[in-house]
Formats: sequence, C-alpha cells, structure tokens
Amino acid sequence: MTQKYNRPKLWTWRKTVTTAGTPVKLHDDLEIPDGYAVVIKALQGNTGFIYVGESEDRVTSNGFELDAGESIGYRVTNANKIWIDSSVDSESICASVEIQ
Repeated sequence: MTQKYNRPKLWTWRKTVTTAGTPVKLHDDLEIPDGYAVVIKALQGNTGFIYVGESEDRVTSNGFELDAGESIGYRVTNANKIWIDSSVDSESICASVEIQ
C-alpha cells in the first residue's frame, strides 16, 4: 500500500495580540494531520517580541520568543494547543499548515 504525503489544502491565517500581556489561542479548533506542523511567523513589521507557549498561564513567562520575521513550526494535534502573546500591543503573526 502506498502512503500519500501530499495534502489537498493549505490553511493560512493571521492572529493579532490586541493587548500585550493578554495571551490568545493560535486558533479555536484546527486539527493538524499526523506528520505535519503548523508554522508560526512573527510579522516583519512587528516592533516587539511574540511569545509562543503551551498554555495561557505560561506563554508570557516561559514562551518561546520570536523577533520580527522569525518563525517556528510545531507538530501538535490541534492549533488550539498553542497560545501567543506579545510584548507590544497589536503585534501579529501569520500561520500556515497543510490540511486534509
């Protein structure tokens, strides 16, 4: 049996942290297929840091720090398991994942 590795769709979106210090979920509910990763990129025009973490209460204090233009990928089962925060109001990310 031959496995298929290509996905028929690409999902992209932007998310803004309106108020620095108030974390938001990356997505309400978006399943990530096995073997695929959601990629998060801090927008080039950001002036502060984006923080990426596993929970609302830990993202600001222990989040992975992204400077403007930097990106990271995570292999999680759902994009709702990722939280983002920012050091400056109204900073944004763009995200992308291949889906079924």
